[in-house]
Amino acid sequence: MSSLSPSTPPAPLSMHKALTLPDILRLVCQHADRPSLCSLATTTRMIHNLAIEQIWASLDSLVHLLRCFPEDAWNVNLEGKFELTRVLMPNDWTSVLKYASYVQELNGLLPWSKKSNKKSKSKIQVERMSESAWQMVCALRPTFVLFPRLRTLEFSYKLLSIKCLPSLLFCVGGNVTMLGLQHARNLVDDQQTLQACLSIATHRFSALADVTLWDGTLLVVKAIAPLPVATLAVSKLATATSTLTRFSCATIPLPCHVIIHLLSLSTIHSLEVYLQDDSTLSNLGRSFSQQSRSRAAARPQELRFNSSVDAYVALSRAVEIPHASCVCLTLLDGDLPGQRLLDVFGSIRYQFSPSALHVLHLTYDSRGSVDGAQWFLRPADLRPLLDFNEMRDFRLTLPCEYTLDEAALSSMATAWAHLTAFEVGTTSKSDNAIVDSARLPTIRVLPLFAIHCPKLTELTLAFGGCTWVEEVAFDADYQREEIYGALAKKASTSVMQRLCVGRGSQSDFEPRFMAAFLARIFPHPKFSVTCYGFCSPHVGQWRAVQGLLRICQRIREDEQLRMAQATRGEDTDGVRTQWS
Repeated sequence: MSSLSPSTPPAPLSMHKALTLPDILRLVCQHADRPSLCSLATTTRMIHNLAIEQIWASLDSLVHLLRCFPEDAWNVNLEGKFELTRVLMPNDWTSVLKYASYVQELNGLLPWSKKSNKKSKSKIQVERMSESAWQMVCALRPTFVLFPRLRTLEFSYKLLSIKCLPSLLFCVGGNVTMLGLQHARNLVDDQQTLQACLSIATHRFSALADVTLWDGTLLVVKAIAPLPVATLAVSKLATATSTLTRFSCATIPLPCHVIIHLLSLSTIHSLEVYLQDDSTLSNLGRSFSQQSRSRAAARPQELRFNSSVDAYVALSRAVEIPHASCVCLTLLDGDLPGQRLLDVFGSIRYQFSPSALHVLHLTYDSRGSVDGAQWFLRPADLRPLLDFNEMRDFRLTLPCEYTLDEAALSSMATAWAHLTAFEVGTTSKSDNAIVDSARLPTIRVLPLFAIHCPKLTELTLAFGGCTWVEEVAFDADYQREEIYGALAKKASTSVMQRLCVGRGSQSDFEPRFMAAFLARIFPHPKFSVTCYGFCSPHVGQWRAVQGLLRICQRIREDEQLRMAQATRGEDTDGVRTQWS
């Protein structure tokens, strides 16, 4: 019989002592989602304050904050914009100032809120505010700074109109470390607003660490002498900030001395810039002696350059970047003759360290008119890049004719034993171009990558000369060294998962023999093959190859299961067998 009578009240529940510590509770709130934070806010006073602080730490719209004004002070017009209906009084600001002091991130790039309140009479979803409402808020605010704890500002048209951006920057404290304007529509065209915004950011945000100015969807501002306002304003911001760890401005051309300044910062880690063409580039490389070039050694590890050939070659002679591990170079010339490719590859070898560079992407901007049939990429052009023995990801997509043979690709596979991704020769001058398969390597080059690159998981390559029609000549015979090379006498251990054959296979082949060949050298159970571009005349054949590969993979999986059961001495029904 229990010693407790039925009328004895239960003992009150007590929290663990650790949950009474503010630091522990703050960590709990930081890792909780919004519904959980709302539930926590209804508990004790201590947890309530911390949960409310975390709820307001990040805002995707200023409307959420300004709706804390009294209900008779605001309204939503027919266009769904927030408007003020009367003059704001000092007492109206109590809740707004309280919650604004908690905001640490204003991010207009967050997902749009699609949940609507069914009980609300208004069916219009409030996401933006009118310019007049924001102007009244700025004019009548009781304090100069509305967001004293703000650290991250990602501006977009969702937050405010572009014309309201300068006033927003004045309402923010000086502790901003991350500034993003990549979706500020029409800001580049409004030169006065642009200059005002960047000038305010330069003088107020002295601790900027991460700056992103516009993305590739905007048109590039052409730099002419004298420098346009956009280039001059961004240059001042870049040179006045010494705490940058990441700087991205891929659509506004910057002078070479500004880029050199950014590369020389001891804090910079990632840099994405558009290198400007000007008359000083021809003398830039000669102006740096070898001693001064060594002192200008930069520390960034991730680099993205949009540049012409002349501008990049001059920059490579001026600055050495020995610590860069990831480099993406986009060439912007309207006409890129083949003889300039050797200059580009030589400059890459001259500027970066072979032991540090792991990722190299070389692409071409498609805005210019290029006649790719007039120049070729030859094996000799790529020889300077073979010194990068730590290469892991190599992608070369240029609108030219590729003349790479098995020997050239074998040299690349041998030199880059750590490759995980490789792409060469999949871009032509037009989507409907007919590539001369006689200049392309044959499919027999694949065993070289399976042997020399054991970590390679993704391979994109254009092939030619595929005449696998007759079974007598191309039977899946494991002993045919002319087909499988070193794999003729041993099993493949390749981990290849994706093969993209590119645009170039212009000869017929039998899918069943191709599937047998690929299944032999790429045995990974998730291996798949695709054809680059929907205009290829052999898409149907490669799809048939993929279907046969799935059958081979299922057979291989069943065989592995049978071998595992045989090792345990059991058959499928769990009965002991007499054979192993």
